[in-house]
Amino acid sequence: MVMWLVIAILGIILLYIIFAHFGSKPLYYRGVKPSGFKRYIDNLLLRGEPGSFVIIEHEGSERFLQLALQAVDENVLTFEMGFPKVSWSSPYYESVARAANELGIDVIGEPGVKGGPVTGFLRMSKKGSYPAVL
Repeated sequence: MVMWLVIAILGIILLYIIFAHFGSKPLYYRGVKPSGFKRYIDNLLLRGEPGSFVIIEHEGSERFLQLALQAVDENVLTFEMGFPKVSWSSPYYESVARAANELGIDVIGEPGVKGGPVTGFLRMSKKGSYPAVL
């Protein structure tokens, strides 16, 4: 009887270690077409907790877009998008900020890190209910 109890406890500890190790790593989905992004953004908005985020990287280049769920209060979401000003994004930086403003998205420009590759950062956020924040 004691042996079965020890085996059960060791099994629970082993499962905890496995889930703690693999559950803390990000999941990568390769080869997703732009038409498939909505699925991941919807999952972020519907199931995510504040602080959850999705990074969409362009394979074969340095390009990326970071989307984050900042807050959920009484069915009101605060959805945030980050856009860095680096070598690949500099040509688009001002037009992205202008387009976001035209869409009613709050835009805050932040300085980059001194001496680092990021010379500026756009923090764009929209507050509302789902799916209005999209």
